[in-house]
Amino acid sequence: MQLNVNSHARRLRELSTTSRKDWLLAEAEYLIRLANQRLLTERNTKNATALLLTADEILRDLDEVDLLAVRQALAKSITALRMAPGVDREGLYLQLEALSEQLIKLPLIAPELLDGAKVVVEQPVTSENNWRDKLRQGFYKAVDGLDELIRVRRRNAPLEPLLSPEEDQFLRHNLGMMLEQAQLALLREEPAIYQSSLMKAQQWLEDYFDLNEGASQLVEQLSQLEQQNVVQQLPDISGGLEALRDYIDSWHKRHTVKGVDQQDGEL
Repeated sequence: MQLNVNSHARRLRELSTTSRKDWLLAEAEYLIRLANQRLLTERNTKNATALLLTADEILRDLDEVDLLAVRQALAKSITALRMAPGVDREGLYLQLEALSEQLIKLPLIAPELLDGAKVVVEQPVTSENNWRDKLRQGFYKAVDGLDELIRVRRRNAPLEPLLSPEEDQFLRHNLGMMLEQAQLALLREEPAIYQSSLMKAQQWLEDYFDLNEGASQLVEQLSQLEQQNVVQQLPDISGGLEALRDYIDSWHKRHTVKGVDQQDGEL
C-alpha cells in the first residue's frame, strides 16, 4: 500500500509540475513523428513538409537557444523534402485510365490476303459478230470486276485466324487487365512490373488491333508512360526527431534535479 501511495504521489507531482513548455515540446515531437510516419506510408513529401514547418513554428515561439540545434536539423529535413524529385502518381494513373478506355475500343485486325497482285489481261481486239470473241470479252470483264471486290495487302507477320466473339471479348479484357496491372504497380512503386505490363499491352495492340493514325498516337502515349519513373526517392528526416528527443530528455533531467534540490532545501 505504501508503494502504491508513493507511485500515485509521484504521478501527481509530475502532473502538477507540467508547464506550458512541456505541452509545446510534446506537440512538436508528435508533429515530427507524424511527418516521418506519413512520409513512409503515403510516400508524399508535401504533407511531411507541412508538418515539419508547423513543428518548427512551435519551437520558434519557445525562443530557446538550446533549441537551435533541433531547428537546424528540421531545416535540413525540410530542404531535403523540397528538393526530392516528385512522382505524379495520380496524374499517371488517370492517364492510364483514359488510355485504357480508348484502346479497348479499337477494332481488331481483319483477315487479309498475304500476297497477291492485280490480274492484268490485255483484251484483244474482237469482233462483235464473233461469239467466241464475245465469250472471251465477258470473261475478261468478269476478271476485271474481281479487282474491285478483292482487297490485297502484304503483311510480313503470319496471318492470324479470325477470332470468335468470345475470343474478341477475351482479348479486350486481357488488354484492360494489363493496363490495370500497370496502374497497381504504379501505386506500389514496382517499376519492373509497371514497364513489363505496358510493353505487353503495346505488343498486343500491334499484333491484334487495327492501328490507324489516331490509334498510333494513343500507342505512342502508352510508350511515353512506360518511360516514366514510378519510384519516389524519399530523404531521411529522422534527424529532427532525434535532436528534439535528446533536448527533451536533457531538459527534464535538469528540471528534475532542480526540483529535487528544492525539496531537499525545504526539508
